[in-house]
Amino acid sequence: GAVVEYERFMATRDPAPLANIEAYNRDDVVATKALRDWVVAQRPAGLTWRVAQFVRENANEQLDGLRAELATLAAGDPDSPEALLGQLLSYWSREKAAAEMPLRATLRSSADAALEAVGAIGDLRFAGEVAPEGRRRTTCWRFAYPKQEVDSDFDEPGKEVAFLDGEGRLRVGEVRGHDPEAREVVVQPPGTYEGPLPRALALHRAVAPGAKWDALQDVARRVVAAGSIAGAPPALRDLLGGVAPRVTGRDAGAAFGDGVEEIVSWVEGLDDSYAPIQGPPGTGKTYRGGHVIVSMVRDAKRVGVTGPSHSAIDNLMREALKVAHDEGLDLGGASFVHWDDNRAPRGPDRGIDYPKKRAEVFAGAAAVVGGTSWLFAAEEFAREPLDLLIVDEAGQVSLADLAAMSRAASNLLLLGDPLQLANVAQAVHPGRSGQSVLEYVLNGRATLPEHWGVFLRTTRRMHPEVCDFVSRQFYEGRLESDEACLNQRTAFGTGLRWLRAEHEGNSVASLEEVRLVVEQIRSMKGGRFVDRAGAGRVLEDSHFMVVVPYNAQRRLFRAALDEAGLAGVEVGTVDKFQGREAVVVFFSMTASSEDQIARGKEFLFSRNRLNVAVSRARSLAYLVCTEALLDARAATVDTMRLISTVNAFVERASRP
Repeated sequence: GAVVEYERFMATRDPAPLANIEAYNRDDVVATKALRDWVVAQRPAGLTWRVAQFVRENANEQLDGLRAELATLAAGDPDSPEALLGQLLSYWSREKAAAEMPLRATLRSSADAALEAVGAIGDLRFAGEVAPEGRRRTTCWRFAYPKQEVDSDFDEPGKEVAFLDGEGRLRVGEVRGHDPEAREVVVQPPGTYEGPLPRALALHRAVAPGAKWDALQDVARRVVAAGSIAGAPPALRDLLGGVAPRVTGRDAGAAFGDGVEEIVSWVEGLDDSYAPIQGPPGTGKTYRGGHVIVSMVRDAKRVGVTGPSHSAIDNLMREALKVAHDEGLDLGGASFVHWDDNRAPRGPDRGIDYPKKRAEVFAGAAAVVGGTSWLFAAEEFAREPLDLLIVDEAGQVSLADLAAMSRAASNLLLLGDPLQLANVAQAVHPGRSGQSVLEYVLNGRATLPEHWGVFLRTTRRMHPEVCDFVSRQFYEGRLESDEACLNQRTAFGTGLRWLRAEHEGNSVASLEEVRLVVEQIRSMKGGRFVDRAGAGRVLEDSHFMVVVPYNAQRRLFRAALDEAGLAGVEVGTVDKFQGREAVVVFFSMTASSEDQIARGKEFLFSRNRLNVAVSRARSLAYLVCTEALLDARAATVDTMRLISTVNAFVERASRP
């Protein structure tokens, strides 16, 4: 669209994109002007005109100036790191616009459409005001609503919700209470709002960049002042510049070893640079990250741990503490601090301190500091950088976030796998600015070359018959199972299975697939299996996992499993199960055919999602879908590749 064309103009100064923008908008502008003139002609004489006020944010002017200077440095090369940095400056603005677009569509739709929309409450009826309480000085609204399916996120006090004001502008309030039984919701409006009451609410999940915005602008100013990307923090300079990781005393082009001691050695030798470790499912990426943290702490170095979620951060920090405990290593009383402003304040918990105030993170000299990108964009870290910042799940972290955090440490260690869950960018971004950190490093490759970092090639999770499919389809045949995985057998066999479902007209929920899977689990429960240690065991609820693409299907499964006495069987989307595993895994694709696919073929047939779903399995992986879905057509080569991967599973699978 026009945004991408303008970004192209800013990077290249080629006037052609401006002409494209003009052509793109001319008809719309002419038609809108004609409509405006007609409306004015219908207006009764003597009606008072409202004075419109248009406010341009100073931040936009500053960004335009920075982008223009970076474009000059790029010298017409759209692939230069300076051009990329200019594109990253508008990353969060594009994401915000993309996130709010469907909200506007939902809120502008009919009452019936709003009732059916996911993440919305429609047909609101005003039920009175709620007086201010405690520190809250704003009067709230109480609304009643008719029977409809309501997202559980409305149950969280403080959750942001969007609505349209009288002029069609998006406004954001907060949920202050929700009673799903009484079908009532209490909303705190924006402090200065004086418009009409909303008729519908939609969850507003866009998060402001906050300190990250300022940090990224500071990085851009450094580059402009230096006249090139050389002015960026060194590790970011190497990464954006496409330079291979630099390690003191190591020859360029030499292969990186993947043993624990080897990794610890070359991470400690990073020369103001970065290093990636690509860890496919079950290959011990977190284990190695824990060893790196312990070694750095024992050398009196300070380490930061970040990632896309607090659970990922906690997981890596706890792994480091476990490594130290299991190997009897003395950390000399080093403190581990995790700033998590989403959880109730509390003190130390199993070796990690969760401070009550953000200032406490910087008050002491914690050896290991955990937090999201907002924390590591702070000026305090820019003034006193850490020795190493470990970015976990770097396949889900955007380049913009990394650039904002780059001032926080001398060196960067990137852990993750972009072939599992990908960066959740919603907008269309110019060039490579929408990629995740590891996507950018891989630069179109499926796996890391040996001289550019580490590809962990041995999984301790999947039986070879499961691993072989995953390896060939996603990892260029480089992934292999260790010997003990061969022990992982069940009385029902090993490898891949296809459960053929038969149904029509299903989109986001399929009772037929639910019944098929529940019956299969009931028939297998109580059967025998052998674990990786060679011990014989009995299949119980916890040894099964059900992966689904849609929350509506998850709810159907949960109810059916509970009713069948299988309450211990977990069910969820792939987002819930990354890092998890089970002896037997089912992936229910839900949609009857291509005409019923919700959120597009790119979503349902996603290679990343299929990879995560199948690679949860230790012994058996089941795909559940109709034959009609496998016959889906592709309009592009990329979509054809997605569909063919699912078909490749079925071709390799045997039917139970």
